Amino acid sequence: MKSKQTFTQFIKQCCAAREWNLRKMLRRELPNHGFRIIEDDWVSERGGKYNSVHNMLAIRGEPNVCLAAHTDVCRDHGWKHIAPDVDPVIKNVENWDGEIRKIIQDRDCNVQVGGDDRLGVAINVWIAQHTDYDLAIALFSDEEIGIVSSSACELPELGDFDMILQTDRGNRSNQLVTSIGGTQLCSEETGDMLIEISRQIGYPRVKVHGLLTDVYGLRKDGKCKEAVNMTVGYHNSIGSDPTEYIDIQEAEECVTYVQEIVKHYANKKSLLNTMDSELITQVA
Repeated sequence: MKSKQTFTQFIKQCCAAREWNLRKMLRRELPNHGFRIIEDDWVSERGGKYNSVHNMLAIRGEPNVCLAAHTDVCRDHGWKHIAPDVDPVIKNVENWDGEIRKIIQDRDCNVQVGGDDRLGVAINVWIAQHTDYDLAIALFSDEEIGIVSSSACELPELGDFDMILQTDRGNRSNQLVTSIGGTQLCSEETGDMLIEISRQIGYPRVKVHGLLTDVYGLRKDGKCKEAVNMTVGYHNSIGSDPTEYIDIQEAEECVTYVQEIVKHYANKKSLLNTMDSELITQVA
């Protein structure tokens, strides 16, 4: 059953939700699309309602690719008590070359809208809702204060996937992060293949070195095979800057790109399964 919301409406919903409510919604929603939910016992030191937020892995079928994002936002870490409510709205703004772009931002720019990384969450879950590929989704927390939950993650299933793709980079456009802090996230061959996919769909990207995010810790600690991170369309994202905004067109292009990567890995798995079946038949 596909969502009745538009993608833009879903982004706004993800941005506005309290973290514990967002997790509750996803635990309820993802099983409606064929996912089983696995969580470990990690708990944030923030306590209270955050005690319901764990490392979470949703799995549909037997996937070889996992989409990752984090559900915490800087605005919640920057307040002694609960941060003010966010009011995400669509605005028309003129960029540096005179082009009018549609963005999502807090109505009065009083509070960070939460593109980092609620946009990544929205992209990954939207793909889960609107495709039937075998797929996994990993959700972490406390990323903004030092990749805390992913560093403590005890979900061995993460090591089963050929690729963990994180949608958590902002302030730039059209980038694919293949290394962070001296750690190579994926092979040169894999990085080149992902760049070629971006070219084929008309949204070319470039490989870059990135900054701290969850897949860095996973890869450095040997908890996954290969990983990448990518820009997704949020900007002015420095701490809890209230002028942070989401470029809707960039977000939509990212959805297309991630879907094509998921499709590539699904086709790769299907081809390998066919080859194995033919080999078994020949031996028999």
